[in-house]
Parts: sequence; C-alpha cells; structure tokens
Amino acid sequence: MRQNCRTLCVRSAGEVAAKHAKIRILKCTLLAFAALAGSCLAQDVDRGFHISGSVTNSQTGQPIRQALVTAQTNKRSPQIPALTDAAGSFLLAGLGAGTGTYYLAAAGQPWYVGRLRRANGSLSQMGFATTFYPNVREARSAVALRLKPGQELTADFTLMAAPAVKLTVTINGARAGKPVQLDVTFEGVAGSTCWERIVDAHPPQPVEIAGIHPGTYTIRAQAKVGADEVDGSQRVTIGNQNVTATVTLAAPPVVSGKLWLEDASTIPDGAYIELENETDNIHTRRPVAKDGSFQFEAMPPGHYRPLVGTARKMIHLRSVTLNGALAKEEMVEIGTDAKLELLGLVHGGAVSGTVSRRGEPVSGALALLAPRRESASPLDYRGFQTDSDGSFEFEGLPAGEYVLIVLEEWADFEYANPAAVRPYLETGRAVRLESGQSQKICLELK
Repeated sequence: MRQNCRTLCVRSAGEVAAKHAKIRILKCTLLAFAALAGSCLAQDVDRGFHISGSVTNSQTGQPIRQALVTAQTNKRSPQIPALTDAAGSFLLAGLGAGTGTYYLAAAGQPWYVGRLRRANGSLSQMGFATTFYPNVREARSAVALRLKPGQELTADFTLMAAPAVKLTVTINGARAGKPVQLDVTFEGVAGSTCWERIVDAHPPQPVEIAGIHPGTYTIRAQAKVGADEVDGSQRVTIGNQNVTATVTLAAPPVVSGKLWLEDASTIPDGAYIELENETDNIHTRRPVAKDGSFQFEAMPPGHYRPLVGTARKMIHLRSVTLNGALAKEEMVEIGTDAKLELLGLVHGGAVSGTVSRRGEPVSGALALLAPRRESASPLDYRGFQTDSDGSFEFEGLPAGEYVLIVLEEWADFEYANPAAVRPYLETGRAVRLESGQSQKICLELK
C-alpha cells in the first residue's frame, strides 16, 4: 500500500498483534454510517481488512452504547468512524487493500447524560475521555495494529467516565428547521483527525454537547441551503469551564490556479488537477486549459493534496504554492478563496525494486528516496510503504543523485524533514539517475 505523504506514523505491530489482538476472518462490512450500530453484511473478505471489538465501562463492566470509535492512519489518510451498538460492539470494515496500519481511539458519554441534560450537577457533565488503543490516554502512547488483506484484528476498549464540561454551539447561516451535521474533532496520533462527537443540530436552537474533556477541538458544521452545500468551522480550547462557540455557515471557497511544466512547453492533452481530501472522502477533478489555468468553483474547507495527471500517467509535482507562499508540505489548507500555482515534471525517471531478508520479502517497511543534497522542498523526499511482496516504486523523478534508505521501525518519522533524514544518508544506497532513466534495485537486509 503506497503511503505518499510527508509524515508517516506507523510502527511495527508484530508483537502488538500477538499480545493485544487475535486474527480471524470476518465476512462483514458496514452499512451506511447513519445505521452503523450493529449493522453488517456478508461480503468477500478480499475487499479489504476489518477491525472489530467492544467498548465497556471500566467502572461497571457494562457495554457502552453509541461510543464513537475512530481508526486513524496519519494526518493525510482517511479517518474512519464507527458507533458501537447496544452490546458495545463496533466494526470498522473495508478499510483498504494491501497491508494497512491503524491507530484506534474511542470516546463517548454515559447513557444517563442525555436524560440529565437539563439538570445541574456533575452527573449531567460526565463523559468518557478519549482513549487510544490499548487503553491509554495519550496519543503518543498509542500502539499501532497492522493488518493484511482479508484479516480482522479484534481490539477492545475500557473507558472511564469522569466529570467534564459542556460545549454549546450556535450555528448561523442555516435554514431554520433544517438539520446540520456537527463534528467535534481533535488532533490524534501525529496530527491525524480524531472524532470526539458527531451530532445533529437543529438551528436556530443551540446544540449542547456534554462531557467534553479539556483540550483543543475543531467544530465543523455542514448543511444544505437550497441546492448549495455550506459549511463552517471554529477552533475552541476547552478547560474546566463550560464553553460557548459560534459557527457561521458559508458557501465553499473557489480555488483557481495555474500549472507549469518544468520539462515540457505545452500542457498534455487531457491534463487534469485533482484536489484530494481523504479525511472527508473528497476527490474533485477539473481540466487544465492549454494555458495551464484551472478552477474549482466550490471546494469544502479542509486539507487537500493537489494531484496532476492525464489518462495515461500521473505528473509529479516539484512545488506547490498557495496564495503566493511555497507550501511546506504537499497538503494545503483551503479555508477561503485560494490561488494555487503548481510546478510539474512530465518526463521523469523511475526507481523501483524490492526489500527482502534471507530471501523473504519485507512488507510494511519505509523505503525512502532522499536527495543527496538537502532540499527545502518536501516534495523532493519520497516515501513508500513496501507492499506484501516487499516491492516499492518511485516515479516522476528528476535527474540527480539520491540515497535509498529502508527503515523497519519508523513510527512518527518525518521523512521530508532534512534533519531527520541526515543521520541515514551515509548508510543508505547511493543512486544516480539520468534524465528519464529507470533503475531497479533489490535490497537485502541483514
């Protein structure tokens, strides 16, 4: 499974799987998220891998209903939520193909909080603080689970209820009587998005969310006004006192820009720009005109990865500029009308190969292709999580000198950070690539 991002936060889970999880085949997948709790449907297991488990109250041993469980990979990959059913069970199904590595988190509130919503006292403000697998409170202590195609890992949570505070949100710009989806999220493992709550609001009435523990959160509201999608967000810091916040809905931003090609004088036929937001499952394409211009009329606010391609191939980006400032990573944050300037490479070279040990493929390792001379552009550093056969591939490479590095233990490793890569440059495999050249390299680990 390719991980084409700047911060890959996956750690080896061989011992973890043996100690904390049991592997079994499950022929189940989720129905629509609105009917998530307790829903499953027979499917072929080769369509992906699955994580299931239960969430219970550590103080009573009773199952927790409607707890929100999130599977996180890294900050640029999908964050998949699920709700527990009446038995406290959850299922995260169809997570992907190939080898996948996930961190889990669970949160929620006791059943009695809803009944005591209008009452005073600590019971009406109780909440289950977000807990990461295997039952730790700090994101940095979370342990990753690694899955192979067709497998399921079973991971169980025990949550402890504790007094918290109430978050009251007023939503402006929505049509009265029309529901608005409200997400409360926070930063999880290595900057990934982690859900605290997902609730329905009914403006103009404010929505009260009890049992929120101290921390910094992002509130996002989404709705329809006529035929238009509108949304808004607000960042809040919560301490030991109740907090009020206001979110104003507005039409999505317009994103326009221009594409330049480093090694071609004309834009290829059928060229397109895609803005990819994996967290919200948004993949929007627009054609590139012959003068390199493009425009997206309405993009929901969020973090996006610009992609460039044609029907035949992807075009590697050398740099991304947002509103006149060079992006520090390949992801850009769109919140208001924005202008993108992209520099691409059409006729690049390629480096591919395999990683093995004693003749057996090494899967799930980080293959890193770094420039020999340090670069300020994060797009010059390429990372690839080796597939089940140990293979890796880098395409769209400019001519130059590189170092190929393989790391098996690479939790929280920022491979586009020159300072982080520097210690490995002398022990890596030197690669010299001519213009348009392809090389295949087989690495045998000791």
